[in-house]
Amino acid sequence: MKNVLLVGGTGAIGQYLSPFLVKEGFTVYITSRSERKSNDKNVIYLQGNGKDLAWLEKLSADYKFISIVDFMMYSSDEFKERYEKLLTLSKQYFFLSSYRALADETAYITEESPRKLDVLDKYPEFSADTYGIRKAEEEELLHNASTQNWTILRPSMTFSRGRFQFGASDNNDVLRTTRGGGIILSDQMINQSTTLVYGKDVALMISKLVDNQRAIGQVFNVVTSESHTWQEVSDIYHKVFGLKLKTVLPNQDYVALTKLEGAMIDRVLSRKFDNSKLLDVTGLKESDFHSLADGLTEAWHETDFERFFMARRNWEYEAKVDFLTDTRQNLDRVSLRSKIIYFDTLAKLGKVDDFYVRESNGYWQASQLDNHLKLHRTKKDSSGPDNRWISLKIGDSIRLKKGFNYLLSLSISSTIETEFTPFFHVRTGSIQSLDRQKINKDDKNQLKINFKANSDDFTDLAFTATDFIESGDLIIESISIDPE
Repeated sequence: MKNVLLVGGTGAIGQYLSPFLVKEGFTVYITSRSERKSNDKNVIYLQGNGKDLAWLEKLSADYKFISIVDFMMYSSDEFKERYEKLLTLSKQYFFLSSYRALADETAYITEESPRKLDVLDKYPEFSADTYGIRKAEEEELLHNASTQNWTILRPSMTFSRGRFQFGASDNNDVLRTTRGGGIILSDQMINQSTTLVYGKDVALMISKLVDNQRAIGQVFNVVTSESHTWQEVSDIYHKVFGLKLKTVLPNQDYVALTKLEGAMIDRVLSRKFDNSKLLDVTGLKESDFHSLADGLTEAWHETDFERFFMARRNWEYEAKVDFLTDTRQNLDRVSLRSKIIYFDTLAKLGKVDDFYVRESNGYWQASQLDNHLKLHRTKKDSSGPDNRWISLKIGDSIRLKKGFNYLLSLSISSTIETEFTPFFHVRTGSIQSLDRQKINKDDKNQLKINFKANSDDFTDLAFTATDFIESGDLIIESISIDPE
């Protein structure tokens, strides 16, 4: 049997892909950060970091992959450093780009339609969609690579079990609907066409491109031809989820409220696709795909409702939208910890100046002490494979710029003596570690850390539980980041 590797293949598309590939006669290996078990002898999980090139090289030598489908999210610098090596690890390397790389200068978008990167001189506002521009730049690296054994995939907005996009954000509006909340939309979006595609259908398309010689060195918009206006989408979501579109805001107000400027640059564009190239190369027919309504219904029935309902949200945003739509959410469908950290004392809890705490695992507990933030390191063993970070979300007034020098100031006391390495990160992958710091027990430690930012994307300042093996408390009295 031929071996295929899915790097980070447990998400919205990857979760559906392995059964299709097994049906096509492949043995499928899937990298995952966490330990997973398979019920199929032809699907094997490999625990590790999909961005560890040395590890991937070893896997490639051991298993001789015919194809690698790469679901990892890379910063520009990360992809630039590794794309040539990635191309050497298999006979066919699949790169996940995005429909957001594309402009909307043609009535029906094809693989040859202009990308935002290609028309920046005409539409400079596209530069705000940093995700779409970055994907196009990464495509260019592959086009100019020394080997051309790649296949570029551009999925449209993709939904799956547990993930239902509406408007500009993941899950937010469907989750609000399950809690009885009303929905808002931008006036510039509502009559624009969009194409949403079921992750299972995208997986079917990819499975027909794997080990397909006609797909080598080619770009594919992996989409269906079905499109709807956002008004029509809201009607379909109403039938499937009970979603109620209550308020249409001026676009500038919607952007200011959602704080999703980059995504909104794209959402106000028309999205109708011609997928004839994909159908020709794969042999698939439009009738092989789900309609939007049928796909949403199937994915919803397969969703882990308890986990979906208890997802944490930005409660400041939720409160504002409740006001705008004159609705109130049912807090029975909010986890107790979310109520405590994000809702009951919305204006104070978990906030120090312009930082908000992300308490997302059992290693840390956060609470407010007057104007100070208390971070309690629990007794949970830090040797596990899961995320052990406590993250302080950087507020809107702080924007780090790559190449600029900054001073991080921390006033912190501790019930234990230890050393730790603070670091910046963004959930798409970029990380920058700062100088290691010593904390004295009981003293008020005044830490001054100079650094040069290596990314524009950082959203969080974090500590890891592995630096705090002993259970104890950290009290952060003040924290600031200032340009030098």
